[in-house]
Amino acid sequence: MVVFKEKMHHIIDGECAIWLIDLSKTYTEQYSILSAVEITKANQFIHKTERHRYLTCRYALRNLLGYYLHTPPASIHIQYSKYGKPYISNKHKHPYTFNISHSNNWASIAISLSHSVGIDIEELKPYQLDMNDTAKLFMTNTELDQLKKIESDGERAFIHCWTQKESILKHLGVGFYTDPKLIHTIISKDVCLRNYPTDSLFLNTYTLSSYILSLCTSQPVSPFFYKYDSFF
Repeated sequence: MVVFKEKMHHIIDGECAIWLIDLSKTYTEQYSILSAVEITKANQFIHKTERHRYLTCRYALRNLLGYYLHTPPASIHIQYSKYGKPYISNKHKHPYTFNISHSNNWASIAISLSHSVGIDIEELKPYQLDMNDTAKLFMTNTELDQLKKIESDGERAFIHCWTQKESILKHLGVGFYTDPKLIHTIISKDVCLRNYPTDSLFLNTYTLSSYILSLCTSQPVSPFFYKYDSFF
């Protein structure tokens, strides 16, 4: 069970703050703190809903980074790695790392100190494509065998596997440029991992109502959860 913090505090080494953002919310000042690059990207979305979700997520990200860096949100310079992983420019002289994920109307932002993080959140809903065919694209043979043995709620196990793999790939900063079959995960419909070691990394997994969330870190951490709307 996830318990949300009622008071904010700055992160210390060995901790990871996980923020949940309701992307259906509207903030009238959204555009005021976003960069020209972010505004341009937002305007490239064809669908209004997707554009709104992107703007809300970036607005929340800048406010959160501004809080931790003691810096005006609009002045924070966000850069991208070769494979598109965002990070805070070194010009800010900071120790923070972050990662973002979103699914439908919810986004999750992980913020930590000094070491890379990767996060993925996915909504639990009927899979629109053939789950077994899709699973073959990114699951190992062992994982596929384990999935077949789960007689009920296979979609939940499928999403657990997906979020674990994606959080690891996002931690590494390579996304799906790396074959996801090289990543090994735990297959179960009720996974509850706490700093589970895998390939020199560590996984934490959570069920949040109708969403599954996985966090990957390079060292064991104590994650704690916040609801963005409770503080901003």
